[in-house]
Amino acid sequence: MGAAALSAGVIAGGFLGFDGVRSGTPSLLFVGAVVVFVGAGFDFVMALLLEGLHGRVSLEVYASAERNACASGVEISDADNFIDALATRIAIQG
Repeated sequence: MGAAALSAGVIAGGFLGFDGVRSGTPSLLFVGAVVVFVGAGFDFVMALLLEGLHGRVSLEVYASAERNACASGVEISDADNFIDALATRIAIQG
């Protein structure tokens, strides 16, 4: 749902912004920018805040420039356990 709002905001805002540039109307350009930002804001709310309200988080691990992992919708307790286990393993190997 959030990605659809972002896409719709970019497309609609892009058309409005393009028409504003083409016609020389700054207000139309401004409305296009507002539409893009509203779509991006709705995407942010849907992806992060609502997921966090349900006790879920996104977990990103960057082991090196070539190796990384990302998981979304992870329970907070599972993410905490993973981070604790990872910290313990790094401390033992370090």
